[in-house]
Amino acid sequence: MIRALIAQTNEIDEADLAVVNLLAQLELTQNLLRYSVGMLFAHVDSLDEGLLEALAQALPFPVTGVSVPLSASQTDKSEFSLLTLTVLTSNDVVFSVALSDPLTGDDGTLAEKFASDLAASHGGQRPKLGILFGPPNTTELQADEVIERVSKAIPGCRFFGGLAGDYPPTDTESPLIHGGKAYTDRYSMILLFGLVRPKFTLIGIPERRALKHRAIVSKSERNKVLEVNGMPVIEYLSRLGVIQQERFLTMRVPFLVTDSGGKTRIVVLESVTEDDAAMFSRIIPPNSTLGLAGCDETDVLRTARELTDEIKWESFDFCLINCCLSRNIVLGLNYLAEFNQYKSELGDLQPYVICYSGGEFCPELEDDEETVNKFHNMVLTSCRF
Repeated sequence: MIRALIAQTNEIDEADLAVVNLLAQLELTQNLLRYSVGMLFAHVDSLDEGLLEALAQALPFPVTGVSVPLSASQTDKSEFSLLTLTVLTSNDVVFSVALSDPLTGDDGTLAEKFASDLAASHGGQRPKLGILFGPPNTTELQADEVIERVSKAIPGCRFFGGLAGDYPPTDTESPLIHGGKAYTDRYSMILLFGLVRPKFTLIGIPERRALKHRAIVSKSERNKVLEVNGMPVIEYLSRLGVIQQERFLTMRVPFLVTDSGGKTRIVVLESVTEDDAAMFSRIIPPNSTLGLAGCDETDVLRTARELTDEIKWESFDFCLINCCLSRNIVLGLNYLAEFNQYKSELGDLQPYVICYSGGEFCPELEDDEETVNKFHNMVLTSCRF
């Protein structure tokens, strides 16, 4: 059994006050069990006032997580929180936590070693669940490569989690948070050993919303696209109005990509380089077809209802819901509508946390009925156990 303790605050400008507030909500003396770990989802502004360091020093267990613009839970007294701390504690489930070395190159062996070393620390036991956090997808080693490598290092382990994300969407300062410090070039991982039976939900946008202005990728290198339809990719993006004359990308733009085998997925245009290449969030092979994707408020709320209809009758110790940041952007002035729907439908009897992320890790059922850990964009995911 895992007990989930959730504390939240919007007092991120006063570190001492925030820490006192959070500790009072957790009541660790009477609630903490034998093994514990903390997951932190905090607005990027909380990094400036020493709050992360003070919180890490005040807690008797490791804390890791990511910066997010908004989070919420069943304990919320306001519509949303700027900082949510979840403590998972148990007498029979062991939590193992680690921070990777900088993943600054395109060699995935570092990510693989990071995962295998952490798994090996438990003498041959196999973890039942891994929670993976990362910075914005701006390192040379892309998130889809990271999840592939850590899955190879720990066969049979299901991974869930997400990347940091914040406003503006192109901000690369949104960090991974670990041990009271912030990183933009490292990943962190929590492995759960013991009697854990995770369940996952993965919901994407309808493909009918993602078929505009299709083009064939003529030349690409991993996640860098150089040419489409035989023309420079910068010309294609300019015609779509995605970039301005100064090569300025106003926001991350989703595309639907179909590979040569017919497999479709949402991929996000992250940036445009000085040499006029388009940097995407996932590897795009040559001869893939891509087209502008999108969704609207109706799609966001319909898929949110689809998730709540699935999980609201289930019993769980804890549920983490990761929503792609793009879902929040399309809500515009009604930016709390998705959170409000979850809170209305799920009630306050079971512990859950909702947050927006810059990319999502979640197992996916392939055509051959094999479950594979994957990195996703523009999806809604849930893990409960």
